[in-house]
Amino acid sequence: MTDGGEQDGMGPGEFRPVVRTGVAVALPMSWILLVPLGPVGQHLAGPGTSTGVALAHGAGLVVVGLIARRQLVAVARWGGLPVAAVSLLGVGLSGRAALFTLLLGGVLVALPVAAAGWELGRLEGRRRAWAVALGAALANLPLLLLDATTPGSLLRVAGGLAGLLVAGQGVLVRPGPLPVSWPGLRSLVAVGACYLAGGLTYGMLLPGLGGGGVGVVPYLLLLPLAAVLAGLGQAGPAVRAGLFLLALSLVGWVVGRGAALVAATAVGCWAFLDVGWWTRLGEERGWGRAYPVGLGVMVLALGLGIPLTTASEGLVPTIGGPLVAMLGLLGAALLVPSDPASLVVREEQRMARQVALDELDPPGPGRLEESAGLTPQGQKAMPPGAPGVSGQGVLGGAGAGLGDDRVGAATTDVPLLPVDLRQRLVVQYRLSRREADVLELALQGLTNKEIALQLGVRIGTVRTHLERAYRKLGVASRVEAAWLVLSGNADQEDTG
Repeated sequence: MTDGGEQDGMGPGEFRPVVRTGVAVALPMSWILLVPLGPVGQHLAGPGTSTGVALAHGAGLVVVGLIARRQLVAVARWGGLPVAAVSLLGVGLSGRAALFTLLLGGVLVALPVAAAGWELGRLEGRRRAWAVALGAALANLPLLLLDATTPGSLLRVAGGLAGLLVAGQGVLVRPGPLPVSWPGLRSLVAVGACYLAGGLTYGMLLPGLGGGGVGVVPYLLLLPLAAVLAGLGQAGPAVRAGLFLLALSLVGWVVGRGAALVAATAVGCWAFLDVGWWTRLGEERGWGRAYPVGLGVMVLALGLGIPLTTASEGLVPTIGGPLVAMLGLLGAALLVPSDPASLVVREEQRMARQVALDELDPPGPGRLEESAGLTPQGQKAMPPGAPGVSGQGVLGGAGAGLGDDRVGAATTDVPLLPVDLRQRLVVQYRLSRREADVLELALQGLTNKEIALQLGVRIGTVRTHLERAYRKLGVASRVEAAWLVLSGNADQEDTG
């Protein structure tokens, strides 16, 4: 449970990061769906170009993930500029020349897509899910109006405008810490399996849509439901729900002999896969690599899955393709890992184990001081070279913004951090005032329960604020946060 006023609702200050990140996601994705993978690309280079572009884009994302460092964030932030240049060049070409520019654009757009993923990684899980849903909705809206039947001149203009909009992503993306430890192998395998099986399904259902925008409507309608499910900390079940609904819709499509409405509904189930996986990748400790590598595997699998449809349909006439696809969807669902505990939950589990050990072996007076991080003189131990100004803290003064001291005078004599560190946390890492409050008390050695009493909030609220602070700092525990903030490493370039 959390404080309703602070957590359950989204005030203007809490909703702005969701909108900003959602738009940052939508800008490159709208260009991808409209130009290289959409009707603009088909008009410029002919049908069949989407597979090559998808493979090029997926490979580009994997490379970005392999070389991910914080220095790359500043480059990726403005990755939309070359995409805009290639897009403006490509809309004036046709045939092989247009195909080459589309392939090049697919590789280059990996930078703004990775930048959008890194912005998602800094959001708390619920807001991350809604940012993904918002970005997906905005990216697919143009497909309601533009399709293969749209006049070519209008498609070229729309493609050029979409490329120009990607160039503006740099205004929304803000460089920050980038955890780049390796993501779980099972997660990457599951991503590939889901989108390979899903690509087979999509390749079968796509012809039944008749080339119109009807397939986008169910997708848009299901996005809020997918965001609610994934935002509850259930990204894994959201993915499984999408796979199950795809298989169920595929059965209906076979029984209904290719009904367009059933096909559109089935394609709409991709909302659960997209929102689920884009949210789930942010739960990896090394989401700095998990996003570009995971999204790259996703696109590569999708690019391979669609052309494999023809081969699978040739196994058994009429039902061979759907049967292979349904078996693939079942296998993919079994591979999806359970949702990992969040960074804060892992930290709480570690602390709970330590408390249990202390109860079995009660510490003496000397151990109590050591476990609390105190020196023999009763003062808080600080990392070598870390600033410690008594009476001043991250909050800009003794106890400023903390409310009443509800845990006793023992915490008031602990040296706090200087005011310049609060300014750096707020400006450089975009911590809110309450996140800075909670983080400072955590770095003083207070437990979540003590912090909750100190601030007059619930323990769940403290956990949520700590999770957000850890994400923004690019760390996974109090120990890492203390090292980053107190030892002066907060200004270093690479936090991976």
